[in-house]
Amino acid sequence: MAIVQGGNDKCSCDDPLEAISHAEQVGWMNAHKLNKKTILDAKNDVDVAFLGDGTMEEWEGRWLGHESEAFRHTNSIFRKFFSKDHGGKYEGVSLGIAGDTTPNILWRIQHGELPPHFHPRVWWISMGANDLGRTGCSEEVVLMGILRIIEEIQLQRPKHTKIVVNAILPTNAKAKERLVQPPPLGTKTDRHDYDHNSKGGPNVDDGTVWYKSQTPKKRMPTHIHRTKEKDLMPSIRSINNELHKFCEKHEDVIYFDASEVILKREDGDYKDGVDGLLVDPNMLRDGLHPNAIATKLWFQKIVKKLDNIFLTRLSGESEE
Repeated sequence: MAIVQGGNDKCSCDDPLEAISHAEQVGWMNAHKLNKKTILDAKNDVDVAFLGDGTMEEWEGRWLGHESEAFRHTNSIFRKFFSKDHGGKYEGVSLGIAGDTTPNILWRIQHGELPPHFHPRVWWISMGANDLGRTGCSEEVVLMGILRIIEEIQLQRPKHTKIVVNAILPTNAKAKERLVQPPPLGTKTDRHDYDHNSKGGPNVDDGTVWYKSQTPKKRMPTHIHRTKEKDLMPSIRSINNELHKFCEKHEDVIYFDASEVILKREDGDYKDGVDGLLVDPNMLRDGLHPNAIATKLWFQKIVKKLDNIFLTRLSGESEE
């Protein structure tokens, strides 16, 4: 497995250009198989295929390959918008797995989630949040991973396939930013390797986590592992800005931002910093994933965008 190393030794992100399975995660392979079954069971006239992570797996009413009562309502909303049998305007399928990063999604579409017979009119991709929050990747690495997914779809579907890039949604979740890399289990450590304050002791802040490495025979010296919470919003804004620029330069790649579904104008504790808007915690069920209310508003905006895309295609005009 390739490792991307930035300007320091803190980065341990997977290579965003390499397809990497997440099969070690319990339930992941079953979720992948269910996604392939969803494609096989899909009607021939699929209008939109949603590709992404846990948010899109929730739309199918599942979490890591298991049906979840918690997402039954979300699945019902999805079917009302994207199943013609349930009154939806468009036919859609949702291909997501909880916790997936862009290399995991790349592996999936190279192993059955983009089969030769499957030709949705639009691929709608939404990803990157796990790369930022779960693995702590840099903005550059996350951007590379998303662009690699676009490239793969275009390589396998070279004839004017429309791809909509959903901006990473706002969040009030925080990522843990590692300041000191813990040593391998059983490694002897030198106290003098740590960052010390003026009194000769280790610098300790509110985010300090203390670890004691152990072997079966004896306890090793204490090692300090300091972490701090990292606000994800500056990184999200930076990535979204670059995605927008990329889409403007490519005719069949369309940028879509539904951030206003998650934002509000009133004062609050969750600053976003874009035009004075704030993240509305009432629209997120866990600080990261949109709740049912936000999901419904998001779907409404997606349908309007699809209306515009298909109308534009029929008229021969360029997408705005």
